[in-house]
Amino acid sequence: MKFYTGVSLLMLLGRAFANDSGDEDESVGTAVGTIAERQSWWNTLAKDEKTKLSDLFDVGWFYNEIDEPTRIAYAHMAKGVYDFLASDKDSNPTDSYSSFAPLLLRTSFHGSGSYTHAAGTGGSNGGTIFNHAELADKENGCIKGGTDELFDLFHGHSMVPLADSVVIAGIVALDVMQFPRMDLVAMAGGRDTIESVAHRDRLSGPDDDPMDHFTERYNLTPIQAVALVGGAHNFGSAHAKCSGYQGQWTNSPLSWFGPEGSDPTFFPDLMREDWRWYKICTYQNDTVTYASIKDPFANGTIPVDSSDEEDEDSDEEDEDSDEEDEDSDEEDEDSDDEGDEPKGCQVLKSQKPLDCQSQALRGCDFEDGNYATNEFPCDLNLLQMRLKSDFMLKALARNLAFAQEFVADPELLAEEFGKGFHTLTHNGLNRCGLSGHGCSEGHTCTQMTDNALATTCVYDGLPPVNNVTIVEKPTAVDSEEDDGNTVYVTLVSITLACSVITMVAVAFVLKKVNAVLFDQNSVKGTSSNLDDQWKEDNDA
Repeated sequence: MKFYTGVSLLMLLGRAFANDSGDEDESVGTAVGTIAERQSWWNTLAKDEKTKLSDLFDVGWFYNEIDEPTRIAYAHMAKGVYDFLASDKDSNPTDSYSSFAPLLLRTSFHGSGSYTHAAGTGGSNGGTIFNHAELADKENGCIKGGTDELFDLFHGHSMVPLADSVVIAGIVALDVMQFPRMDLVAMAGGRDTIESVAHRDRLSGPDDDPMDHFTERYNLTPIQAVALVGGAHNFGSAHAKCSGYQGQWTNSPLSWFGPEGSDPTFFPDLMREDWRWYKICTYQNDTVTYASIKDPFANGTIPVDSSDEEDEDSDEEDEDSDEEDEDSDEEDEDSDDEGDEPKGCQVLKSQKPLDCQSQALRGCDFEDGNYATNEFPCDLNLLQMRLKSDFMLKALARNLAFAQEFVADPELLAEEFGKGFHTLTHNGLNRCGLSGHGCSEGHTCTQMTDNALATTCVYDGLPPVNNVTIVEKPTAVDSEEDDGNTVYVTLVSITLACSVITMVAVAFVLKKVNAVLFDQNSVKGTSSNLDDQWKEDNDA
């Protein structure tokens, strides 16, 4: 359990009174601003600018469930993302383009992709993608670049949870990259940010058929699942040092549309027959090798789980490692005589790769060989890549029918992608408590604010004092249905005896300081966001 003692509440009160001018706390993101500054900014906007920002949000939620200062705060955060994407910040200097938009979109996908429908846990509600343990998940390579930027911009906001910033960033990125059905991705807010929770091993692997995962875990229809995979891969690039894969999916990585405004090219190009397969290995010395391999989908074959192949490769590499070590000294002695051989190739003879992956490439011909990670074997404006999971969209009959529909009807692709993205980013938003299955024994699902989505499990053991309720932080009991995938980080174990003593002490202290702390307005919110709510009430 997490309790606010009398001392911490007095400290909280002091910060609130010190901040009664309406300013945010000093330790907030660079794009947060104060209530007065946001109001002044809003008053200067033209009507069409206000409409554009407001249209990013769900109409019913935006106009019926939050007040005007909160609406302005959400619009201001969206404008902060637009301004960030218009800056000269670049997520990866080795790309053929300069932008953070694809990474922010990917961050919103991965921040939402931890959801499991059967257990009701994970997803964007919780903002667990900011937890370092979740960022360390093997499928979240380089996502930290996106979450770090969002944290620097928006942390400490008293009105908009950091968890909401991830979804806002993804939606703004879609708009910047010309997604045509923005009406379908309009966002409802109200997510909690839970810093002590991380979800691991929740994402579908790049070598696997994603359909079962997307339909069963994310509650998507099959056509939405195919659209979501292919539509997302209209944008951006894969990077060897992040995921083991290398290259961009299309020749227009910063636009939903193809070159010169043509129809989206992911699915039409996927149907081509000129793809060549390579094993790509990444090394510590910032080099990448490309080695041609047999098409794993040849003659209708569906590849086995890549983990089996990797296990076999690792065994072979272990057997060869001693021999490689013995040869390394001799290679070093002969290096001066091998002036025509690239330096990277010399290193590779005695160095095990950090990662090896199989992928398809097309668009230009090149020789197998070793290249620096900031170089490519041919023109990036021509080269395209596909993962095994991409090829599953045409190799399996149940997916192929939808892929062919999208080739013939790009508007259908945009429609199904928009519906799927909205479902993915809003899964778990209206649950009560972290588990999504109601509350554990001794707790009541309680609506804490006038926002119907802001429900939480309230501990029944202590009566509320002027609507200030001691709320139990969700425990591992909430994740019993989660197949052991939820990792609770920094959760403090408390014995029953200590819990009883603490509850009695807190009840006594709260009663004594009640007249000082809550003589006028009651505080709305859970203990996890009490600081923000205090500042919000005083700001108002």
